[in-house]
Amino acid sequence: MGKGKGKKTISEHNPRQNTKAETFAEEVSAIFNILIISHGPIAQGYLDALAVITGEMPVGMEACSIDEGESRIDLANRIHESMERLRCPDGVLVFADMFGGTPCNVAVEELLNGNSKIYLLAGFNLSMLLTAAGNRERDLIRIAQEAREAAHLGIVDVNSRVAEAAQTADNE
Repeated sequence: MGKGKGKKTISEHNPRQNTKAETFAEEVSAIFNILIISHGPIAQGYLDALAVITGEMPVGMEACSIDEGESRIDLANRIHESMERLRCPDGVLVFADMFGGTPCNVAVEELLNGNSKIYLLAGFNLSMLLTAAGNRERDLIRIAQEAREAAHLGIVDVNSRVAEAAQTADNE
């Protein structure tokens, strides 16, 4: 069983994930895969949240994290292992939790070296992950841009919205 409170990791839910990802890719004309990397268990938490929202564990998506006491090399090795399973002709969209953080820096050093089939976005939220996960059959770069826009739209000042709605109701 995976780390923490008896929850299974994505690979334990689906030990042959790469085979299902390949099958899924064959069913559509184009597909890119997704890797989420973070400090601590945030990345896995986002995959779990996607499973709750969509009703199934995402295929062709994996999470990697660096935990307290681990080295950059440990994370780099896990990223390379995930990329071996996720690598596909249409590319991999990589989400890092924070620009300038160790997961992002390791991804830049280990993955980007002129590889146009890998697109890295730093600073993620659930809105952008849902956008990317729901549009994987479309162009990688276009969806990366749409995911970035969705991230901004997904951040809402709820207090202001409630106050505006109350003001509108008072004026009617």
